[in-house]
Amino acid sequence: MAGPGASGEARSVESPRGQARSPIPPSALDETGRLRAILVFPPSLGEAVSSLPVLSALRKAHPNAQIGIAVDEGLAPLFEGHPSLSRVHVVRRGRGWWSRMLAGRELRSELRSEGYRASVDLDGTTASARLAARSGARVRIGFAAPEGRELSSWYYTVRIVPSPRLSHVSERRLSLLVPLGVKREEPSFVFPDLSDALSKLPQDMRDGSRRAVLHVGAGWQSKLWPLEHFAALARRVTSELSLDVVITWSGDLERARADAVAREAPKAQVAPGMGVRELAAFIKGSRLCVGADTGPVQLAWALGTPTVMLFGPTKVARTGPRSPRARAKSAGLGCAGCMRRRCPDGTDACMRGIRPDEVFELVKEAIS
Repeated sequence: MAGPGASGEARSVESPRGQARSPIPPSALDETGRLRAILVFPPSLGEAVSSLPVLSALRKAHPNAQIGIAVDEGLAPLFEGHPSLSRVHVVRRGRGWWSRMLAGRELRSELRSEGYRASVDLDGTTASARLAARSGARVRIGFAAPEGRELSSWYYTVRIVPSPRLSHVSERRLSLLVPLGVKREEPSFVFPDLSDALSKLPQDMRDGSRRAVLHVGAGWQSKLWPLEHFAALARRVTSELSLDVVITWSGDLERARADAVAREAPKAQVAPGMGVRELAAFIKGSRLCVGADTGPVQLAWALGTPTVMLFGPTKVARTGPRSPRARAKSAGLGCAGCMRRRCPDGTDACMRGIRPDEVFELVKEAIS
């Protein structure tokens, strides 16, 4: 079936083992020889955090490039002022089809006005690939199927087949830069200066040197650590480590979980609602963060905060923390890493099997 990326110029590229640079397609450069690239970021916090190294790597390889990102409106504040970015394009979802259509037209016009010559789709869905194509970029890079999901690879002119030796999602996304002459290296997680966001927090929450953050929610039901386990951990952290436990949340369901933990651990405090930039500043200044494989906890270890991540249905090798100050814990069951949003056995044993006392020992390691 023919499509936007299925012309004679479309090709697949295997991510190389070595460090040799690939020649850059001339059509990715403007008249002055400068790279002009738009990166389409995933809409979830955890996936966006794991995509951060792409920004720094592209800027390092092309210091004079025009580099923009298209990112969901809920995440856009996190990228404001990033040292590797030339511009942030906000993807507004809108309410109702008319509002979404108008927002889409406005974004398309905005992207085309920048004259992007290359696009890199970091999400790999039909929607993200279509957005990359609407930028007008002639060189459109994304993952080959099956990593390029749905109809996404239909839109690309260059399809990347990552090396099987690359297990972590941040490494695999860096391989998308090979066609732009970027050699592979260790992922680097760089954030903008968050001091402006810190100043927006309540005065009593700006100093987090004695604060332990527990994030009790997760996007998948199968990732949820039992509330009674969180409460047991909170009681030990306050009584034995003399840390102030603050429970973070996002949305009404997670707020209800946070309140339930606080009722069982009376010394724990439920955090106020925060935007993503304020949350990042709050976590960065904290002494510790504990939670499942979910966005705020991914954010914590990437910021350098001592972190303990709890894994059940997802794979440590794929999304585990890449920080010497972080620890990962799995119950080690044979079904671990099933990548199912709900436990197919209906037991949630992979998360329930992670005991609070085991996590507490890892907490002591992380903050030592």
